[in-house]
Amino acid sequence: MTQIELKQAQEHLLELIELAVQGEEIIIYKNKKPLVKLIPISPKRQLRQFGSAKV
Repeated sequence: MTQIELKQAQEHLLELIELAVQGEEIIIYKNKKPLVKLIPISPKRQLRQFGSAKV
């Protein structure tokens, strides 16, 4: 888990987004208080369809 201050996060936003996409959790702080947590959006799981396990 990466922790970074808001001002630094503003300067490195694209890099932080790339880290989040790779699975890293990023906490952004302001005045030493957690403000935002960047995490990747997990892909939507498809519901299984009847008969899909048949070969």
